Amino acid sequence: LSKLQGSRERIPPASSELRLADLRQAGTTSSARGLSHPRAMRCSALIACAYALEATLAQELTTFRFVFTEVSNPTRAAGIALAELRLKDSNGTPIKPRATGNPGGNPVAGEDVSKLFDLQPDTKWLDLNFATNSRSIVELAVNTTTTIASYDLLTARGSQRKRDPRAWHIDVQTVCGEWVELANHTVLSAPSASLMWYTQNEQGFKFPTVLPSGAPDEPCPPLPPAQPPLSPPPSPPPPCLPLPPELPPPPLSPPRPPPIVPSPAPPPRPPSPPSPPMRPPPPPMPPALPLADRYRLVFTSTRDPQFSGIQLSELIFYGAAAEKLAFSSASSGRDDEETGQEAALLIDGNVATKWFESFVASATVEVQLDTPSRLVRYDFITANDVPGRDPASWSLYSVLSDETTLLLHSITGFAETLERQSSYGGFYITSPPPYLPPSPAPPPFPPLPSPPPSPPSLPFPPFSPPSPPVAPFGHRYQIIIDEVRADRDEGVAVDGVALSEVLFFNISDEPIKIISATNVNRNGQNDQEGAANLIDGLYTTKWFDGSLATTGTSTLIFELEEAAPVYRYDFVTPRQQKRDPVSWRFGLALDGDGFYEINRVVGVDPPTGAASRRQRYNPDNTGFYVYTPSPLPPPPPL
Repeated sequence: LSKLQGSRERIPPASSELRLADLRQAGTTSSARGLSHPRAMRCSALIACAYALEATLAQELTTFRFVFTEVSNPTRAAGIALAELRLKDSNGTPIKPRATGNPGGNPVAGEDVSKLFDLQPDTKWLDLNFATNSRSIVELAVNTTTTIASYDLLTARGSQRKRDPRAWHIDVQTVCGEWVELANHTVLSAPSASLMWYTQNEQGFKFPTVLPSGAPDEPCPPLPPAQPPLSPPPSPPPPCLPLPPELPPPPLSPPRPPPIVPSPAPPPRPPSPPSPPMRPPPPPMPPALPLADRYRLVFTSTRDPQFSGIQLSELIFYGAAAEKLAFSSASSGRDDEETGQEAALLIDGNVATKWFESFVASATVEVQLDTPSRLVRYDFITANDVPGRDPASWSLYSVLSDETTLLLHSITGFAETLERQSSYGGFYITSPPPYLPPSPAPPPFPPLPSPPPSPPSLPFPPFSPPSPPVAPFGHRYQIIIDEVRADRDEGVAVDGVALSEVLFFNISDEPIKIISATNVNRNGQNDQEGAANLIDGLYTTKWFDGSLATTGTSTLIFELEEAAPVYRYDFVTPRQQKRDPVSWRFGLALDGDGFYEINRVVGVDPPTGAASRRQRYNPDNTGFYVYTPSPLPPPPPL
């Protein structure tokens, strides 16, 4: 190696770093000096050896992950948070991982996953994607020789405990890249205060130390066969020749011009090798979901079997552009549907009516669309009473033209408790099944004569903006606020929520007149700070509700002169920053206490500073869109 580097200094003995960079640099430098020299072949071997050693070092880490699946208050929590995830060895000494990660997470600036292992209780990790993904993953890698004996969790600083984890499982990654569960843990209740350890003792939770049987030794699944080469493989290099003896340097003498020798004739070019075989064609792309006008729902269980019967208020289908699909009929296959609660009431657009029938083992509902359509998403609306009759397991099929059925989506054991006359949340049909038969290819077109040259094309006119998707609308809208700025600021007490104004706008950016505003179960001592101040047109007045500090939510209902769609809305800040809403739900207020959620806003950063008070949340006068508008498509090339 010293000769290859052109130096007589000896390289120090290999350490844990193995001096891989020196090894690669030495081989690369010597190769550049003369590729025809036999040493160049040895240089290539050195470079390959260096990369192989690096791959070996990468296998000296063991990767674990904590998968958190439940928090203390999932209905209010906009994320999950912890101050510390403390790993310890058998002597109780903290272990710091070599690498950490939060795949699929959405951390706040300064509150990333590294804060779990910095041994600083005043910092915290916050993942706002827990509400969306229904879980949050923390990955960590330690040396293979490191043994984790125990671990413990420390709650984050703050006045509310809604983001504390209650359930999680620990997995290990095998040498084949697969995850294997080692332990599953659920606590009855998280600690009741901030900066408190879960176990409240020195031992902590015992960390699983036994790997699954056969995980390190079983062979990995074979890789798929490689593609055939595009060209014949190169001939193997000739064997390395022994290095010639070093010759003494020649005596210095004046250089002489080399003799002129006529260039030899070039050797004849060898014949071209035969063309390689053509690459096999790629497999065909999976076809899109078929157009259909008949769909069938087969319900197989309800939430509570002790209540006889099954019921729903509404069934909603959405197409590829988020538009509602129009139904022409609905039937349940019963002999007599003239009961006042027949299946046709599922598609009447009225949540006050419902479909109900007796339920033993299954119930079937078949719907017919006005025109054949491609179903992308569907949703249920619960009935007005008896949550035990809500469907819990079902399958959705499309009925093809030959009366065969195609399974599109299936749910088993839907266990989330829903309010009455509210949405199930919607279900997407993400991709077609792999066994969908391909559509027949169209016949080839006959060849056409060559057309005459066309005149230069004129530029295309500008595109008009696409129409926004239509959201459900009515004359009464509801906003449920569940988090304010004080929830996120350290050391600030939550005493309520406040706003100066609430503004609604239509698609033409014109204000929508609100005739009344109501604060459900308001908790406030000053009657002059009621919900009517939100629609008086004055930024100097305010609305205040202290019920957020006691119940966790604050609910507002706004009534319009007539039913109209709300395209966007905006808030006006109050005088005190700590009462600014940062997370809420927006939707329709249904009869009784029903609520139909249209969209949810989580983790907003309201404007700050003295100049931001009694000003709109969005200084550019845009607001919060009920549906986020899509960007315009690029114009086609001229």
